[in-house]
This record gives sequence, C-alpha cells and structure tokens, in this order.
Amino acid sequence: MSGAAQDKYMEITNMRLYENGSLSSQDYVSAAGQAGVHALKRHAELVVKYGGEKNLAREQTLQGDRFPDKPRSMFSVTTDINRARYFARGGAVFSARVNKNKLIETPVKSSTEQEYFIRAQIQMERIE
Repeated sequence: MSGAAQDKYMEITNMRLYENGSLSSQDYVSAAGQAGVHALKRHAELVVKYGGEKNLAREQTLQGDRFPDKPRSMFSVTTDINRARYFARGGAVFSARVNKNKLIETPVKSSTEQEYFIRAQIQMERIE
C-alpha cells in the first residue's frame, strides 16, 4: 500500500475498532477498498501538482524519504530480489505478478535499483 492508502486504512480500522470493540474480516476488506479509493484520489491530486505522473515519479525517486508531499500515492517495487531484500533490512519481502501497464518506470536514468512505482495498492504475497 502507498502511504496514502496505509494512513486511510489505519484510520478506518482504528475508528471501527473503537466504535465496535472488534473487527470482522468484512471490516478489513471494506477498509482496504476505501483506502484504495482514497489513495487514487490522492494520486490524482499529486499528478496535477507535479504536472504529470512522470514528474511525480521523478520527484519521489530523487527526494526519497525527504519527499515533501506526504502521504505518497505510489510505492516502489523492484524486479531484483536482492535489492528487495536489501531494502527490507531483514524484514518481510513481498512478491506479486503485475501487468506491465500497471507499473510506472522510474524516470531517473542514474537509478540502479530496477525500480518501478505502483499507484495506490496491490495485493502481494509474502515470500520471505
């Protein structure tokens, strides 16, 4: 999930937990769907602000953790399993098969990470 999707997901699940004392599996699924819609709206805002998706991807790549417009509407993925392990820093590594038309290639030629961006969220499987 992108930062925007994560923030909304946590907001919704925490609110429902507070109101009901527990969450059903349907609550989690519903929250994930609402988070995805929220993240796509956030993405549209950032695309307008940066003058296009490539410009947004460029700035997110160049700024890294210092990207000023949080929450982010995209998250980065790589095709290199060793690079994924490096960025996981001993944590979980996830994998997914994604149609190429869903990926936004990093527009920074100096990047050696085989990095792509995905809008909002996508279902992934934990592999490590």
